[in-house]
Amino acid sequence: MIKKSSCPDPDCKHRTKKALSLWIKQRRYAEMECTAAKAAEQMNMSVLQLKWYLYVVEKKSFSRFRKELRVKDAICLMIMKPNLPVAVIGRLVGEYDKSDFRRNFKSVTGRYPVTRRKRYPLLRLVLFCTHRDLRQVLRKYRFL
Repeated sequence: MIKKSSCPDPDCKHRTKKALSLWIKQRRYAEMECTAAKAAEQMNMSVLQLKWYLYVVEKKSFSRFRKELRVKDAICLMIMKPNLPVAVIGRLVGEYDKSDFRRNFKSVTGRYPVTRRKRYPLLRLVLFCTHRDLRQVLRKYRFL
């Protein structure tokens, strides 16, 4: 259990948040050997500081945080590249074992990737439409 007061100085939370957001922008979570120790090293901080931040601020463990980032990335890839096989999408987001990817995807979203993909054709249309076009698409599919 990590204590809430384990961060040494008041600026700690801000610096950790900034380093973590840069780490996410660089997509370091998609690396094959992505562990808390390696992530902390890449962010120039201690493992305890990273785990403290995730525990206190994000309310999750490092593995759960990394898993959610990978699944969000996978969902974006499914929308943008609908013909890309699920196994390839898993490898692109850092999950090299297809069964691990499926299990992690289901634990985050509640559905398997293939089931989730069946819902995306309409969503893909909606995302790439302008405001006026969006109304037409929604009317066509009887959502308005």
